[in-house]
Amino acid sequence: MPNSNIEQSIKANIDIEQIRKRYFDKPSQQIRFKKGETILQQSQENDKLFLILEGHVVGYVQGEEEKPMELFRLWPGRFVGVYSFFTGKFQSFAHIRAEENCSLAYITLQEAAQLKVAQPEVYEDFIKIIVSELAYRNYLAHKIATEKERALKKLLQTDKMATLGQMAAGIAHELNNSMVVIQRKTEWLAEEIGKLVKAVRPEWNDFFVQGLEKGQFLSSSEVRQRGKFLQEKFHLFPALAKRLAKAGLDDQVLQSYKSDLPKAAEQMVNYWELGLALYDMSFAATQATHVVKSVKQLGANRSERVQGVDLNETINESNALLRSLLRKVSLELKLAALPGIYANNGELVQIWTNLIKNACESMLQANTPDPLLLIKTSVKKEKVEVQITDNGPGIPESILPKIFQPNVTTKVQGLNFGLGLGLSIVQRLVSSYEGSIHVQTKPGKTTFTVILPVA
Repeated sequence: MPNSNIEQSIKANIDIEQIRKRYFDKPSQQIRFKKGETILQQSQENDKLFLILEGHVVGYVQGEEEKPMELFRLWPGRFVGVYSFFTGKFQSFAHIRAEENCSLAYITLQEAAQLKVAQPEVYEDFIKIIVSELAYRNYLAHKIATEKERALKKLLQTDKMATLGQMAAGIAHELNNSMVVIQRKTEWLAEEIGKLVKAVRPEWNDFFVQGLEKGQFLSSSEVRQRGKFLQEKFHLFPALAKRLAKAGLDDQVLQSYKSDLPKAAEQMVNYWELGLALYDMSFAATQATHVVKSVKQLGANRSERVQGVDLNETINESNALLRSLLRKVSLELKLAALPGIYANNGELVQIWTNLIKNACESMLQANTPDPLLLIKTSVKKEKVEVQITDNGPGIPESILPKIFQPNVTTKVQGLNFGLGLGLSIVQRLVSSYEGSIHVQTKPGKTTFTVILPVA
């Protein structure tokens, strides 16, 4: 039963109980209708004004189209037959049906005419009824029109997303073929160059392998500190010390070269950077494949979902995918014991991967001192909650209202906040689970909270 402030305000202008006692209190003039029964037919003759005592009714008109158009729904305290009773047409404007078991009282036109002579206040009472019903019907018409407009916008958006999805699927298919070739050829190239280095320059092979297998795992601040240390300790030029610092070689390896380090450092770095280049190519191909998959998912139908998915495990899988990026920040996990949920493993991994990647990129691009990422899970009633918090620069207010739009521009004052298409995909996936996603942000702390139902 509706209970909005507007409806209550309209009702406040008329004393329904007083009206009922004066004009609708005869037991012989009360009728009960069962659910689905017709109270008035469209164009049916009617000389009665009904007051709903119990239940609710629906009114609609049958136009040229086959499907009837709903006009209003009325609850206890509202009147039926207003148009035919007060206009003198004596024909019902709409088809009115009991939406549930109802009880209605009525007064006839003849009784109303007699009361006008005997009770002068009848005019005032009936004018109040007319004004109240006109105001209420106008409110209902506006409400229905607004709901239809919202439904139309949603339909247009759905159609737009479906078209985008079809385009994305075609583009993704072509890109995916190219990325598979790049990934396989990179793996082959790494293997062949590895064989060549080992055969021709075996003394530098370990440095090549470290670059190939680990990549650059030190953060920018760690590289700066390490570079200064190497420059002073081994008397290296600043540029060479910085390149050597990126390799992350431990002191024991460097100490083994003693006074020859300044001369050997150039070769060490060259072979490490050769391995790093292949590592970055492979990682970029993997990430590009993931992006292609994400774009394809934008318009994809729901994937197969099963019961008992371990949400914490999907977070660990995401962290494994992003291990190179996560080496550059401090990661703290607070994973509570969670019940298995009804989900698709790949979809959840996609959600966490996007959110974690965004957080890391935001912190690193802003050169956040001591970047920290906290991932926390918890269970509340029949829902699981995941919070992903970073200590980066925060999301600017100008961007915040648009972060879930596919085409949002996320670069502000030279900083790219790593949002864009990824978050629109995340929101679509979360919504498909009838879940919700929220963000709280300020400089130094941004938290994305995802809430998903257990079943």
